[in-house]
Amino acid sequence: MQKQEQVTYLEDTYKVSHAWACSVVSVSRTIKYYQKKMPAKDAQIKTMIEQVIGCSRKGRNKVICLVQKKYPHISGSKIRRVYEQEGFSLHRRLKRRIKNQPANPIEIPLVANQEWAMDFMSEVLGCFF
Repeated sequence: MQKQEQVTYLEDTYKVSHAWACSVVSVSRTIKYYQKKMPAKDAQIKTMIEQVIGCSRKGRNKVICLVQKKYPHISGSKIRRVYEQEGFSLHRRLKRRIKNQPANPIEIPLVANQEWAMDFMSEVLGCFF
């Protein structure tokens, strides 16, 4: 639907022909005249899905199984297409993230010569590794 809106925008604002606007957006010129046949068929499947779901929270695979139990003549691909188009899809629940807080945090020295590494002290101590 977005490309069709782009074509009408070009036609209205720049006063260009429909053919030229379609060639700019790279779509077929028949987009202006084509009417989808699916919405009439999808209305029945949509009501079937609504009956099965009710007010509960069910995923796509479970809905497909339940609809096919009640209405075995409907294919799963049709149910899947209508389920996703009509917005029945569930939103993913985000996992709660645990903040990374170590038990013994490393203290950063704030002043020069506050902390010395062991390799610099090895010669002074008389230990050679």
